[in-house]
Amino acid sequence: MSTELAGGFVAAIDIGGTKIAVATAGLDGAVLEQRRLPTETELGAPQAVRRALDAAADLIERTRARCGGPCLALGAVSPGIAREDRIDLVPTLPGWERLGLAGLLRDGLGLERVVVANDVKAAGAAEVRWGSLRGVDPALYVGIGTGLAAAVVVGAASSRALTGRRARSATASACRTTARPRPRAGRRWRSG
Repeated sequence: MSTELAGGFVAAIDIGGTKIAVATAGLDGAVLEQRRLPTETELGAPQAVRRALDAAADLIERTRARCGGPCLALGAVSPGIAREDRIDLVPTLPGWERLGLAGLLRDGLGLERVVVANDVKAAGAAEVRWGSLRGVDPALYVGIGTGLAAAVVVGAASSRALTGRRARSATASACRTTARPRPRAGRRWRSG
């Protein structure tokens, strides 16, 4: 570990249709602080971001006091297609398409390193890298929450999750070229 990273930590925000989860974690992945609050979509998108920022700032300060190191980066996830200046296709969060979430988080927390991604794509990539889909290639991750979405992960070594037209194409290709035995009777599916 470089001296720049010694004692540092990261923060995460997961904004969904009904809840906002905020946490800080050590570089080993251990959760240090966490908080959960309702999204309150009926009050509009700006208030959800403002409350997520307030919760994140509080947890970052508490973690900084506890660990003595800086917050090195923030990862945030949301339904929809994450772009730098907006998030498209989020019917569960009215007004989301008008918010530049990455910039708001970067400016609101004073962090240089902020990454915003689709929640299901991020979860699919994480399951392939560390979870129940490790060693599965191609893999299909289905997220069921306020909405329903899926991510196809192809080339697990790169943990690249596909959605939309690329996912349909990858799924069709995988179905034609991959012969896998059917799961044994009684096998239970695990959810992430």
